[in-house]
Amino acid sequence: MDWDDWRIFLGVARGGGLSKAAPGLRMDPATVGRRIARLEARLGTALFLKGPQGYALTEAGARLLPHAEAAEEAVRLATEEGRGAAEGLTGQLRIGAPDGCANYLLPQVAARIRSANPGLEIQILALPRMVSLSRREADMAIMVTPPDSGRLTVQKIADYHLHLAQRRDAPPVRSLADLKGRPVVGYIPDMIFDRALDTLEEAGLETAALASNAVPVQIMLLRQGGCRGGA
Repeated sequence: MDWDDWRIFLGVARGGGLSKAAPGLRMDPATVGRRIARLEARLGTALFLKGPQGYALTEAGARLLPHAEAAEEAVRLATEEGRGAAEGLTGQLRIGAPDGCANYLLPQVAARIRSANPGLEIQILALPRMVSLSRREADMAIMVTPPDSGRLTVQKIADYHLHLAQRRDAPPVRSLADLKGRPVVGYIPDMIFDRALDTLEEAGLETAALASNAVPVQIMLLRQGGCRGGA
């Protein structure tokens, strides 16, 4: 049986539907549906039930899920072993990260990794939200706060610091008290995907006078003058 059919099965099981699974599988929803139907025909049993909320595993599908996940891990390990260290990394690697990291830190790192591994294709996914690894939106993700659920391998990369930035011609700021009543640039409060990034609230400051959910936009707003921003 074609392993690719099981890869598609896992994608639909994790995504909960054809349309949600399709991007991670690099297929259109109709193709995903045909492949699921082919797998069910070969097995002689239904793997999913379609309902208002999407696709749910049948009892047979739920029994097969852990076996498919084990096979997926075995294929991954075998592939890595077969490549060999001398050949370097090959294939496609999609990295999800908050847009500040994706815009200003990852490009230089990705360029060095790609230079050392010519066979590797690197994609940087800049998102103003948490990326879903279980739905295969990315192969790995850089996060501010580590996830507290899911079957994921988590490793700390580094500590980082946030700093206040302002125009050079603005009055100096020596303490948080100097910011009271002054306009600031920051995130849109109800669109902050990780509360660790809500620096204004933590500092006891008012809502940002100019706000965006994208760091590059915040920087452009800051350059227009009249405000200060955290970075």
